[in-house]
Amino acid sequence: MLSKNNRLNKELFDELLKKGVVLHSPLFSFRFKDEGTDAFRVAFVVSKKVSPFAVDRNRLKRRGYSAVRAVLKKLSLKKTINGAFFYKKEALNASYKEIESEVSSLLVRSKAL
Repeated sequence: MLSKNNRLNKELFDELLKKGVVLHSPLFSFRFKDEGTDAFRVAFVVSKKVSPFAVDRNRLKRRGYSAVRAVLKKLSLKKTINGAFFYKKEALNASYKEIESEVSSLLVRSKAL
């Protein structure tokens, strides 16, 4: 799990939904906004349309946060952004390595890494 100061709060999430830029991949939709804040903040959202079971939704969120933590350790952060990853239904059967590579590619495409 990421630390509390690296997770998106409600106010920033609402602003992100209104003014954010969207990138798509096979497993995620990534909505982000370039911010002048001091921290890289991210959230993972798993809809009940993806899985009706809370166990599956929580597992996907944990894998996502773990993937972000691994990507941040490997690559250097160039700028601070606020972002939210929205899972798609195809991610339910994806492995951790696939999730990590998608997170990495979306962060690179957003020019955060």
